[in-house]
Amino acid sequence: MRITVFIFAALAAAMAFGEATAEKSAKRSRRSRAYTGGFVMRPAQGKSIRFANAQSAVPESVLKAAAVEISRSIGINIEVSPLAEANANPSSLRDKKTAAVVVVRTEKEPSAPTMLVAPEDAWAVLNVGALAKDGADAEVLSERVRKELWRTTAIMLGASDSTFRPCLLEPVHSLAELDALKAKVVCPEPYGSIQRNAKDLGCGSPQFATYRAACREGWAPEPTNDVQKAIWEETRKLPSTPIKIEFDPARGK
Repeated sequence: MRITVFIFAALAAAMAFGEATAEKSAKRSRRSRAYTGGFVMRPAQGKSIRFANAQSAVPESVLKAAAVEISRSIGINIEVSPLAEANANPSSLRDKKTAAVVVVRTEKEPSAPTMLVAPEDAWAVLNVGALAKDGADAEVLSERVRKELWRTTAIMLGASDSTFRPCLLEPVHSLAELDALKAKVVCPEPYGSIQRNAKDLGCGSPQFATYRAACREGWAPEPTNDVQKAIWEETRKLPSTPIKIEFDPARGK
C-alpha cells in the first residue's frame, strides 16, 4: 500500500514539475518574442527564375503552386508570368532580372520530347502536350506538370552536379568556364546513377573473367599471345576417347 501511494505521489510530482517547466518555457518564449519581435524572412535578393506560361491545358494556378513549393524548398525566387509568343526563343526571355527560364508550352510536333534542358544557357522547355498524349484527366495532368516542373528546374540548375571537385559535371555557363575546368573526366560519384539509368534503358554491363573461363563459356576473343593460344586450343580440343552412355537396367536409365 505504501509503495502504491509513493508511486502515485511521484507521478503527481513529475507531472507538476513538467507543467511548471512547460509554463516557464512558455513564459521565456513570450518574453523572447516581446523583446526580439520573433522571426521574419527576407526574400531572396538578386535575379529570379521565370516560369513562362504559354499553354492552357493546365491552369496557371498549378504553375504558381509549384513555383511556391520549389521556391520555398530551394530558397530562390520563382515567378510565373504569361508568354504571348509560344514559340519564342527561350534564351531571348532572359534579362537583367531573370536568371533562368522554363518555358511551359505545348509543342506542335507530336514526337517532341517532354523536356528540353539547356543548363549551360540557363533555359528549359516543358512540353505539356507530351504529358497529355495518353488522354490523362485534368487532375493527373496537373500533377504530372507539377512533378516535371520540379525535375526540369532541378536539372536546369545543375542537379547533375557532383559534390566532388574537380569534376566535369561542375556547372558551366560560358566558354571561359568550360576552358577553366581542371577535370578531364566525370568524377566517380555519379557512376552508380549513370549505370543504373543505362540499365533501365536496356544497356548491359561488361563481363570480366579469365581467358580460360571465357573460352569455356564460348565468348573469348581470338588469342593475342602464346599463353592465350594454348588455352584456346586446349579448351577446343575434342576428347580422344568419347564418353560412352550405357543403359543401367537397375536404375532404369
